[in-house]
Amino acid sequence: MITSGHNDLKEVLRGEARRRASLWVKDEARVRTEQEQLNKRLTEFLLQQSEPGDGIALFAGRGAELRLEATARSIHAEGRVVYLPRILTRVKEGAKMGFAPVIPGGGEFKEWDLELQAWGIPEPPQADVSVLEGDAQGKLTWLVLPCLLGDEDYYRVGHGGGYYDRFTASLRSQGRPCRFMLPRLSWQISEDALPRDPWDIPADIGLTVSAPHPSAGTQSF
Repeated sequence: MITSGHNDLKEVLRGEARRRASLWVKDEARVRTEQEQLNKRLTEFLLQQSEPGDGIALFAGRGAELRLEATARSIHAEGRVVYLPRILTRVKEGAKMGFAPVIPGGGEFKEWDLELQAWGIPEPPQADVSVLEGDAQGKLTWLVLPCLLGDEDYYRVGHGGGYYDRFTASLRSQGRPCRFMLPRLSWQISEDALPRDPWDIPADIGLTVSAPHPSAGTQSF
């Protein structure tokens, strides 16, 4: 597991994010509108910034997180290859994950040809995992990152397992032909800069229900 000099502060922020999420989900109309708008913007952006045959890694959100089934179906219909993550080793064994291509189905992720694994998250079968740390170069065009909070420079605080920290670091070590996208619902937006450790890597693009913006110091795509 990647340990953090800011671990205590990040844990406080995780608690605050979960509190905000618990309030956000009570407004059903707002939840529905934001989910639909952000899926639409993300779909449009990914299709504009990719070509048929490109690999795009999404995630299976849980709780109040962004639900990406609609985006997965739309980009797959336009010839993109949809990938979802699979946890391969738990935190104590190194927090490794890989990605496998999936065929989008109807309804929610849990209704697809997936397996409920860690934390009840639907994941592709381990036998289908074809993208691992160290060999992702050229296989993924975009990696869509989950978060509990994201700031204006597109640094993120996740759930604390270190899975995406390790994987994004692996991509960076390969020259990172894959670009990172950070979509955020309103409850996930941090007005203040988040604590940053040496292994924290910002996304190239941040997306909210308003518009995408490039991260400071990155190119606009």
